[in-house]
Amino acid sequence: MPNFNYIHLNFKNPALQDIRVRKAINMAIDREGIAKEIYRDTGRAEYGMLSPGTDAYDPDFKSYAYDPEGAKKLLEEAGHKDGLKLVFEIPQYGTGEIVETWIQRDLKKVGIDVELRKYEWVTYLGKWASGMTPDVGMNEIGWGMSTPSWIDIVARCDSAPPGGQNSGFYCNKEVDKLLDQAVLERDPAKAKEAYQKVNRIVMDDAAFVPIVDDLQPILLAPNVKGFVNPPEDWYDLSTVSVE
Repeated sequence: MPNFNYIHLNFKNPALQDIRVRKAINMAIDREGIAKEIYRDTGRAEYGMLSPGTDAYDPDFKSYAYDPEGAKKLLEEAGHKDGLKLVFEIPQYGTGEIVETWIQRDLKKVGIDVELRKYEWVTYLGKWASGMTPDVGMNEIGWGMSTPSWIDIVARCDSAPPGGQNSGFYCNKEVDKLLDQAVLERDPAKAKEAYQKVNRIVMDDAAFVPIVDDLQPILLAPNVKGFVNPPEDWYDLSTVSVE
């Protein structure tokens, strides 16, 4: 499904306005370990902000490899030799809570002390959609769509709250220009190229931290008929019957 878990980094937070800190966070998290140990190989590590399952998705794209020593060096260069404290807002929601605890542990190893603030799901969605306040460092969501224009929703300058879902207030005018071109482009190959360029710029800016996508294996009993595996993160059970 075109759905993956990722972190918004807050560009209103003073520490995260330094790209070295944002890169360090990306480098400190062991995504492959999360996919293997938590998802037991039913998840795939993600390194970009294009939804899996879209025509622009590149499974070979890599941004920041797991490099805790490199992350420590960047934090020291950014003036955080003695450590850094960040608030991480998260929902109380299934497997995500286990992943977030793993992330907290990984960041602790490089000198980032993360306070997890947990909220009931509906309450959390309201906070997430309102955008982070400067005292918050990052938040998490699972999202994606079967069209690559989904990145337009979370990465444009004018999609920041209020009125948008760019919860970390990331803004790059070159990204907006490319997204405008991609939406209007009639040649699928050229549109794909534009979206992939956007993805590279967004990750070069270390604006987000993609984590993992859940492959969501489905088990059906032999007497269950009519189930259709959908291209989006929802199921139509009106076609299902039990014999």
